[in-house]
Amino acid sequence: MAVSFTSEPSYWTHKSSQGYFLEDVPGTKATLIGIIKSTWDPRVVGAGQDAAKLKHSGVEIIEVKRVENASLFHSYNNKKHEFEKRGRPCPAIENIPQELAAFNKTRRSQAVNEYYLFHGTDEAINISKTGFQTRFADPDNLFGKGIYFSDSFQKADQYTDADNLKRLPCLLHRGSCACGPQQQRFDSVESAGLLFREFAVFEGRQCYPEYIVTYKRTGIQSW
Repeated sequence: MAVSFTSEPSYWTHKSSQGYFLEDVPGTKATLIGIIKSTWDPRVVGAGQDAAKLKHSGVEIIEVKRVENASLFHSYNNKKHEFEKRGRPCPAIENIPQELAAFNKTRRSQAVNEYYLFHGTDEAINISKTGFQTRFADPDNLFGKGIYFSDSFQKADQYTDADNLKRLPCLLHRGSCACGPQQQRFDSVESAGLLFREFAVFEGRQCYPEYIVTYKRTGIQSW
C-alpha cells in the first residue's frame, strides 16, 4: 500500500495523533508466524560467526505489536518522497521468500524499492520510540556503520541475547542497491554469497520499525 508522505497508513488505529502507541495485530501475528515457519531451517541454527553460541532449534512467537509513531513515520515518509522525486530506477530484490513477498506486495511502494525486512537488536523498544541511529552502529560490521536487515527471521535471531527476545519487522526503502562495499554511491548495500542475505542502509530515515515481535527460543540443547 503506497502511502502519501504527509499521512499515516490507513490501517493505523491512531491516525493523525502525535505520540507513541503499540497496537495488538492478531492478523499480522498469524501472517508473521507463517513467514517465520516457512523460512526457518533448524539445520543452520548455530552456523556462522554470529550464531556460534546458539543451541535452539526453533522459535515460538508470543506477541506482535504494531508501532504507531507518527513523528518517526513522517520522517521516514519524507525521506521516501525524496527518493521518489529523484526518479532513479530501483531494481527489485530478487528471490524474496514467497510468504514474505506476499506480505510486502500488499503495502510497499515499488518505486523506491520499499520492503519489509527483519532487524535483530536488543534495543527494539528504544528504536521504536526514537528511530534508528547510525552513530551507535559498529564500524567493524560487514559494511561498516550501517543499519542491517535480512529477509530471514533466523538471521535476525542471531543479534539478540536470550533475555530480551524481540525483533523488528521494518518497513525499509532501499533505493538503488549495490552488491558489495560501495555504499558511497548507492542508497543501500546487499551481501552476496553468504549463508543468509543481509541488507544495509546508512541513514536512519530510510527505515521505520513498524512491528515488534516478542518470542522465545525452543528446543534448546544443554550441551
